[in-house]
Amino acid sequence: MSTRRDYIKNLEFPGILVAYEKHSTRFLKAGNIEELRQSALKLVKERMDPDYPWYYKPEPVMDNALSEKAIEMLPAGRVKDLAVQEAKQLKRDLAQYEIDLEAWNMVQECVKNNDEKLAFTILMNRRNGEYERVEFENLE
Repeated sequence: MSTRRDYIKNLEFPGILVAYEKHSTRFLKAGNIEELRQSALKLVKERMDPDYPWYYKPEPVMDNALSEKAIEMLPAGRVKDLAVQEAKQLKRDLAQYEIDLEAWNMVQECVKNNDEKLAFTILMNRRNGEYERVEFENLE
C-alpha cells in the first residue's frame, strides 16, 4: 500500500500550516509551496526528537497462530474456531505492520534526505492521529 500522495497540488497560496498539538495550536509559515514544505520538514524533524519522539519503529508481529494445515486437522468445535480467528487476526496484524513499517521508513527517508515534499505527505498521512492534526488554511 503506497502512502505517497501529492497533497500540495490542489492548495492555493498564501496560507498557513496549522498544527493542533496536545498542549497548543501552532501556526507555521506557508505563504508559498517552498515555505509550506520547509514548515512541514521542521515539524517532522521536531517529532523525531529522541527525547520526545512522536514516531516509532513498529514492533514485528509475533506469529503464534497455527498453520492452515494444523487448523484443518483440528476437530470441529470451539478450539478450531479460536484457531481460525487467531489466524485471521495474524493476517490483519501483519498487514498493519507493513503499513506502519512503510510509514516509519518514509519518516526515516524524509529526515535523512531533508525531503521537504515528503515531510508534508507524512503530516497529511498522519493528520488524523491523536495530537497530530495538521491542516493547511488559505489566507484571504
